[in-house]
Amino acid sequence: MEYKISEAVQRGVEYLEERESDWADKVDLDYLDMIEWPSCVYGQVFGVEHGPDDKDVEVECGFSLPEYLVSDDAQWELLQYLWSNEIAKRQNV
Repeated sequence: MEYKISEAVQRGVEYLEERESDWADKVDLDYLDMIEWPSCVYGQVFGVEHGPDDKDVEVECGFSLPEYLVSDDAQWELLQYLWSNEIAKRQNV
């Protein structure tokens, strides 16, 4: 099965909305860095320096990339772009 980053981010949005309705307000777009846990979406929303305990959620919800993509800078840039857009829409930026 092909991994689609945009679909994973949408699952991540749903995951966050189920747990923290104001999740987007907790994210500082200027600090957002999807490669680093403390500054990624999950880290900023939940105030943690690591991803979800369930590693399947981490990738399935677009909080990180699958192992075979982690060395691909273009994929990280896409992940960053997609999350930034979702957050900006909710923050009315």
